[in-house]
Amino acid sequence: MYPAVFTFGDSLVDNGNNNYLASLARANFPPNGCDYGSGIATGRFCNGFTLSDYIGLFMGIDPPPAYFDHLTFNLDIKKGVNFASGAGGILDESGYNYLERIPMSQQIEYFALVKETLTQEIGNVTVDSLFMNSLCIIVLGSNDYINNYMLQGSVARSMFTPDEYADLLISTYSQHILKLYNIGARKVLITSAGPLGCLPYEMWQMGIKNGECSDEVNKWVQIYNEKLLLFIQDMPQQIPDLYLLYGNAFDKVYAYIQTPHEYGFQYANVSCCGGGMYGAEAPCMPTTSYCNNRSEYVFWDRFHPSDRCNLLISSYFVSGAAPDILPMNLLELAIK
Repeated sequence: MYPAVFTFGDSLVDNGNNNYLASLARANFPPNGCDYGSGIATGRFCNGFTLSDYIGLFMGIDPPPAYFDHLTFNLDIKKGVNFASGAGGILDESGYNYLERIPMSQQIEYFALVKETLTQEIGNVTVDSLFMNSLCIIVLGSNDYINNYMLQGSVARSMFTPDEYADLLISTYSQHILKLYNIGARKVLITSAGPLGCLPYEMWQMGIKNGECSDEVNKWVQIYNEKLLLFIQDMPQQIPDLYLLYGNAFDKVYAYIQTPHEYGFQYANVSCCGGGMYGAEAPCMPTTSYCNNRSEYVFWDRFHPSDRCNLLISSYFVSGAAPDILPMNLLELAIK
């Protein structure tokens, strides 16, 4: 198995870094975390565990500390660190409307600092081996659309067609991956962007009355996902000792939404914690009502999947097959 798990990304996998930031994207209050451990809100944007939490648990690794928790409490980081930040994006400017956040470029700098710290603790040779065999999980893309390209008056949308914008995201992503590689990462899971046109928030914002997803938004996302898959297939051919996996989050979540009963869900387009149309007009706050039957909901709040949704997706990535995970699953990657 993997000796450590390093997580990069946005609020889908943030486990507390934004608690330390002057950010509008924070979740360190109830009812968030009501199904996590003893029910304490850690900063996860979920009722329970995130996607990266579950992947680590499947591999026998407890959720590693948030990077800023490690800095504050001097925690053990030999089994990994979580650098993810709510509102963080592939592009530095994405998520600016949420004020402070850690974009991917900064998360990579923290990754390099962690390597320096571990080198002092356990030495060069051991650290190099640790990084080469560890799993890096990257969950990005949502904020580059929701909190950039899709914003009212978006500069990016006035400058780029959906196809051109996706090209910009992929070219920037390739730079990020190369930097991770140069630091020592060799085994990387990259998830697709999910069906953002099906988010309760987007459906409410767009005034959709019939419960159907926004095809236009999903088409934008799929343009990006198709280019992302091509990039993931191409880059390891240029760098032979780099393994990139594509986690097809879009198709899995879309299936849960279109045929929820097949997967044990009852509520596909409404959030458990929220209020108003689709449970999306009111954000998930301490005073917000939330459901008791949380495992029956695809969405915990108006943006984020439920604990059970994360569990299902992670299981496909760990031991599934194409087209859910390409070109191999995480168990198969572990022995490479």
